Amino acid sequence: MNPPVMTTADLAIKFDAKYKKIAERFLANPEEYQMAFAKAWYKLTHRDMGPKARYLGSEVPKDELIWQDPIPPVDYKMIDEDNISFSRKKS
Repeated sequence: MNPPVMTTADLAIKFDAKYKKIAERFLANPEEYQMAFAKAWYKLTHRDMGPKARYLGSEVPKDELIWQDPIPPVDYKMIDEDNISFSRKKS
């Protein structure tokens, strides 16, 4: 059996004073760690979904975050069948 190996992240917790301070704060405050992890995981798994308007289901958070690529409401006329037909003829 191989002995455990420390990754770069493990070593940072042990030797980097700033990172160690954060790790110790999370150790002392598990609820804070849990919330930070949940927010990071949410961002990681939803980052490429575009604006919040595309999210489905009853558990969509109320907060709108800048990385969700918020888009303004439509304030222009949308294309119709005539525009589509005209564009297809041109190409």
